[in-house]
Amino acid sequence: MRHNLFILALITTFVLCFITISDGVAQTEPNPTPIVIDLTASPPPSPTPDGGVTFTPPPPGSVTPDRFEVNDTAATATGIGFQPEPDLSLTAGDVDYFTLFVKAGQLVVISTAVYDGLDTEIFVYWAGSELAYNDDRSGADLGSLVTFQAPGDGWVYLLVQPVSPLSGRYDLTAMLAEPTPTNTSLPTVTPSPTMTPLPTMVPLPTATPVIPPDSAEPNNTQETAYPIVPDTSYALSMGEGDIDFFTFIAKAGNQYACETVTQEIDTLLTILVAGAALTGNDDRTSQRIDSYVTWQVEMEQAITIEVQARGGSTGAYTLTCSSVVPAPVAGPMPPVPIMVTPILSETAPISATETISETNLPAGAVSLTVRPLGPEIPPQPPVQQIRLIVYYDSNNDQNPSPGEGIPHVSVLAVDTHGQRIARVFTDLQGEAIFNTTADNIDRLVVPFVSAWSVRVQPGQPESLGLPAVRIPVFLPAASGE
Repeated sequence: MRHNLFILALITTFVLCFITISDGVAQTEPNPTPIVIDLTASPPPSPTPDGGVTFTPPPPGSVTPDRFEVNDTAATATGIGFQPEPDLSLTAGDVDYFTLFVKAGQLVVISTAVYDGLDTEIFVYWAGSELAYNDDRSGADLGSLVTFQAPGDGWVYLLVQPVSPLSGRYDLTAMLAEPTPTNTSLPTVTPSPTMTPLPTMVPLPTATPVIPPDSAEPNNTQETAYPIVPDTSYALSMGEGDIDFFTFIAKAGNQYACETVTQEIDTLLTILVAGAALTGNDDRTSQRIDSYVTWQVEMEQAITIEVQARGGSTGAYTLTCSSVVPAPVAGPMPPVPIMVTPILSETAPISATETISETNLPAGAVSLTVRPLGPEIPPQPPVQQIRLIVYYDSNNDQNPSPGEGIPHVSVLAVDTHGQRIARVFTDLQGEAIFNTTADNIDRLVVPFVSAWSVRVQPGQPESLGLPAVRIPVFLPAASGE
């Protein structure tokens, strides 16, 4: 019996020791690793010899996608202007599409400057057809250079792609070339298509002559109206589908006359005030197709002049706006000129249109007429542009780098009390732009991350960078897992 009790005690001690050791091991193990979201893009997986998958980091100095990606199709083409676009890239199998608005007759030059051994070629498309092409600008330069003349007003599409599988960086430049002042023909696109007669020998239609843009272009909207000076003539032109806007400040009390002089186009002249039509004219007479209009100005205001060509006509015209100051009210003049300073009575206020009587002045005083200048036009509040770049600082250099911008992030502009004034979303490059006349914006707030904001400093671009660290996000696990 004692032997059995000793064995039972020994077994009990052994079990208790096992439980204690197990609890001790469980307490010294680390907590389960939480699930995290890593904002740093992971490299694509590459297969291993044993059939598994491992992540291979990109080699140092490799070419990365530029800030305009993804723009691999005409539907996702990047809109550009007449300016350089530096630090672009073409990786293996990559192509870049861009789109550019041109006006009829403009001579456009598109070029690429290549680096890292990249060899580019440029295609220019208009209305779905190839308009121009170039591979190498010279035998020693693998960059591309193409020059073409815009067939009309509209969007051209540019395709930049590598000729060889080698990746590299390049700079893209779009610019306008001055037309040749001589009578020589404009440069043609290389290669130029050869016109061959049709099999039926039907005569080809006569091509519409291309009207080069004038010095006021682009001025085809009220916002881009070209400022003019009254009593000055301007030599202008009207291309196919073109429309011209001009503007000047009209003075109170003046009478103005605006006219177009041309025998080539049927003009329609309209005078606009605050976007509404004030007066206008189509044909000045039954024998003339140009326009002439007059009106009287009661208060100082900005005038916008709209010139259209009716019936699709094109050609040159001259625009002139003249001011005529109405003559003062005539009164009896003294027989001989006398230099006398008129004296006004302080006790008798004069109305806006009252003529000073000679009986109230010393003998020989000059008769004067006082006319009102009209109410003062309050100045328009200036438009303030506030720019903010929201980015994830993946390389930890404290500055936004290409590809680090965070798109589609809500950005709020608030006042000193935290009240929301405006709201925008970041674009594909992570940039948010506020164009506002509000003068009480104090801070920009990004609710994407708690307590992430910056104080507004007018005229200076700001940036908010998310530090290059992992953001832990604990996801609830289903019961039983």
